[in-house]
Amino acid sequence: MDEDALPADIAAAVARAGSLDDRALREAMKPLLTPKQARRLAELNYKAQDKGLTAAERAEQSALAHLADKSKVVRAAVMAELRKRGVDVANLIAP
Repeated sequence: MDEDALPADIAAAVARAGSLDDRALREAMKPLLTPKQARRLAELNYKAQDKGLTAAERAEQSALAHLADKSKVVRAAVMAELRKRGVDVANLIAP
């Protein structure tokens, strides 16, 4: 796999953006990572720098980081699609 290529699940989600209606696009803007998962990822990232992680923790960190990345990339693709459709996305960007 090309090092710069998106993982297949993320590429597929981005590709679907153009086929969604505006309501589905707005729904797709919601974060995929729950606040609890985001806190856990932050804990694991801190621990990785501080003490290191066990193999299980590295796997959990990787899975959570992938979900966070997917959320950001899909959100950007959705915003681009909405913008293409003439929607003012300025109010969709969190301050």
